[in-house]
Amino acid sequence: MTNSQLENSWSVLKGKLKQRYGQLADDDLAFAEGKGEELLGRLREKLGISREELDSTLHGLVPAAEEKIEEARTRAEDFSHQIRTKAGHLVEDLNHRATTFGEAARAQGTADYDEAVQRTRGLWEDGEEYVRTNPRESLLVAVAAGFVAGFILFRR
Repeated sequence: MTNSQLENSWSVLKGKLKQRYGQLADDDLAFAEGKGEELLGRLREKLGISREELDSTLHGLVPAAEEKIEEARTRAEDFSHQIRTKAGHLVEDLNHRATTFGEAARAQGTADYDEAVQRTRGLWEDGEEYVRTNPRESLLVAVAAGFVAGFILFRR
């Protein structure tokens, strides 16, 4: 078994070896990068088997390890797909809610504007009616207001 195969599959292989050989401790299975040969030597010594027997055992476990890795990869891809799908649904829902809120705000703004226009027209009409029915008082109020405004603006 090559060092790269050992490194790629070690986490799964370690569990399989612990299942098969209960006498192995975590220290016996500690893997340091680039020290695969040292690890294999420790395992041969602890298990009392030859290099060929250890290689055969590890090769027998590799397909199971690769299968577990592929299974984990598949689950991760499925999980990623589910998250992307849910995120897409959330974005669609948020977009729909924002659109609905925007439309409601526009309708409320239009209604408020229309009400303000109506009130302004009503006040304008009331003012015109007052001037028509009370022309002298209106003229005196306008002159007084002009005088006060002129006094305030041109005061030196």
